[in-house]
Amino acid sequence: MNRSVFIDISKAICIILVVLGHFQPFFSPKWYIMLIDVIYTFHMPLFMFASGYLYALTKRNESYLSFMLKKIRRLVVPYLFCSFVIIGIKLLFQDYFYIQHPRNYYSFIEMLYKPKAGYFLWFVWALWWIFMIIPFFKTKKQRLLLLIIAFLIHFFPINVTRIFCLIETQRMLVFFVAGVIVYDLKHYFMICKQIPLNIYILLFCIFEWFYFSGYVYLPWMRFLLAFWGIGLICAFSFKLQALSSEPVLRLFSIVSTSSYFIYLFHTTFEGFAKALLIKMSLYNKEYIAHSFTFCLIVLFVVFCGVVFPILIYYFMGKKYKITRFLFGLK
Repeated sequence: MNRSVFIDISKAICIILVVLGHFQPFFSPKWYIMLIDVIYTFHMPLFMFASGYLYALTKRNESYLSFMLKKIRRLVVPYLFCSFVIIGIKLLFQDYFYIQHPRNYYSFIEMLYKPKAGYFLWFVWALWWIFMIIPFFKTKKQRLLLLIIAFLIHFFPINVTRIFCLIETQRMLVFFVAGVIVYDLKHYFMICKQIPLNIYILLFCIFEWFYFSGYVYLPWMRFLLAFWGIGLICAFSFKLQALSSEPVLRLFSIVSTSSYFIYLFHTTFEGFAKALLIKMSLYNKEYIAHSFTFCLIVLFVVFCGVVFPILIYYFMGKKYKITRFLFGLK
C-alpha cells in the first residue's frame, strides 16, 4: 500500500524539529529559547499522530502474536542495540570530550526499565505499550471508544510511574489514537484541507501567545496547542505536496523513511558535532552571543543530527543482514 505523501512530509518536518529541539546550548538567545518552547508544544504529539495514521494505513489482518513479534524486531531490538551503543560511546569518550549526560556501567542495567541512554528514547517505550493495546480495538467504533478513553486518561489526575515510561504513554496515547481515527474517518476530515493555511498560522500564533503570555491560564491550552500544531503541519504538508517538484518530494521521502533511525541516533551525532565545536573553541558564549554565528552553529549541529544517521541508514543499516536485524529494518 502506498504511503500518504503528506504524512511523509509531516514526518520529515517533525524529525527535523525533534533534532532541532534537542539542541539547546548554553547562553542561547531568547528568541531561540522561545522557538524551542514553541516546538515542544506540538512536535512529539505530531510524531505520535503520524505513527497512528501510518499504523492504520498499513495494518494487516494478522494474529496478535505475529504483530507483536514484528514490533519486538522493529522497536525492542533497535532500542536495546541503540542504548548499548550510546552508553558505550559515552563511557569511552566522556573522559576525553564534553558529554552532556555522562553514564556509568550500571546504565546498561537501567536501560532495561527506563531510557537511560537518552530520555528521548521514551518514545520507543510509549510506542511499545500503545502497540500492545491498539490491536484489541478492531473496528472504527471501538477505536472511537479508545479515543475517548485516551482523552480521559490524558487528563486523569493520577501519579503514574516513570518506570517503563508509563507516564509518557499516558500522555501520548490520545495523539496516536487520533491519528488512527483521522485515517478511519479521512473522508470527513477532508474539509480541513479547505481551511486556508494562513488561518492555521494565525490561530496557532494566537494560541501560542495566550499559552506563553501568562495573562490567561487555561489548563487545556497545551492540549489544544498540540492538536492545532498537528493541523498546522498537516496543512503545510498538503501545501508543500502541491507545490514541490518530484526531487523535493523524494527528499522528504528519504528523510521520512529514515526518521526512526534519525530519532535513535541524532543525539549521538549532535554530541559529536558539539564536541568538535568545543575542541575548535567555537562552542562558547562569545560565539553564541552573535545571532549569525549562532545560526551557523545550529545549522551545523542539526545537519549532523539529520544527515549522518541517513547516510548510515542507507550505506550500512540496509546493506547487511545483521545491521537490518539490529536496526529493525526489513
